[in-house]
Amino acid sequence: MSVLCFVAFLAFDNPFPDPLELTPEIKTFLHGELDRIKDPKNKLHDIIGIIFDEKRLNLQYAEGLTMTAAETYQARSGNCLSFTNLFIAMAREMGFTAYFKEVIDFSTYDRAGQLVRHNRHIIASVMIQGRVIDFDFQPSLEKRYKRTRLVNDARGYAHFYNNLGAEAFEKGQLDRAKQLYDKAFKLDPTFVPVQINLGVYFRTVGEPQRSIDVYEKVLKKQPRNFTVMANLARSYQDNGQKEKFNEMVESMKSTFNRNPYFYGQLAEWAFAEQKYDEALSNYRKALNFNYREPIFYQGLSKTYYALGRVDDAKDALEKAMEFAKDGELNHRYSLKMDLLAGLENK
Repeated sequence: MSVLCFVAFLAFDNPFPDPLELTPEIKTFLHGELDRIKDPKNKLHDIIGIIFDEKRLNLQYAEGLTMTAAETYQARSGNCLSFTNLFIAMAREMGFTAYFKEVIDFSTYDRAGQLVRHNRHIIASVMIQGRVIDFDFQPSLEKRYKRTRLVNDARGYAHFYNNLGAEAFEKGQLDRAKQLYDKAFKLDPTFVPVQINLGVYFRTVGEPQRSIDVYEKVLKKQPRNFTVMANLARSYQDNGQKEKFNEMVESMKSTFNRNPYFYGQLAEWAFAEQKYDEALSNYRKALNFNYREPIFYQGLSKTYYALGRVDDAKDALEKAMEFAKDGELNHRYSLKMDLLAGLENK
């Protein structure tokens, strides 16, 4: 059975699977591998070995494939949240105090049409011998954050169901996406990313006012939230509320003038109005702040194409493909080395 078929089967069998549940088979395997190790640090070290070693699980990174701990074990692949689920579940099974930890000062963004989705990064944290050790399974050579906070399982599970909802949304499974978003919201009504995604959902299914209501409600609590402001501005623009759109853009200019995604958003708005030179200028500004973001090269490519500059469009698209792959190259070995080095230094 393929990975995708396996995951689809489990999702159908249980619409809201427990992300940290381990099967009896996994527990038996884990204790067989680790019970002989008495030193806690060595035991934690070997959990990492189980995950990455070629002769053991040999997990493979798969972007956009959020799975439970049990699914990740069976499929031998998953995204960073899948790895985190499996690691936390394994660590807890072996008696460690392991938590989800949310990254506060670093987020990622992607698009659903003209709207922006916000994804907050989550890592694992283990208490060992009076120290807290963090384990980040994101395949990146640089960790661009400094502020984190421990969160409870409800928040961690909200991340999980929100991710699953976004993946269902991408596949056009809108009813399933709404079901998963609602589950995430019920677990933690303060979790802003799922509220943003609900706004995207309402806009997509033709309920723009509900979308605006969601964004305006969040904005009252987080008046400097870039994603909410960008989506709200877009909704105002689509609804012909030009004055409110302009007010929102001016507010964003004063707040996010060094945020590359702000210039990317300005470029998208300009492109939608066929102001291609303006779009080109803003995509270039975005790349000045973050030259590794494939979304900006994709935007640059379509803008060049609209201007009839086909060769430039091809070059920009090649750059987009280059940086889209870069985060995955050799990530498994470098990631394992980073995690083990962090453990050795504690």
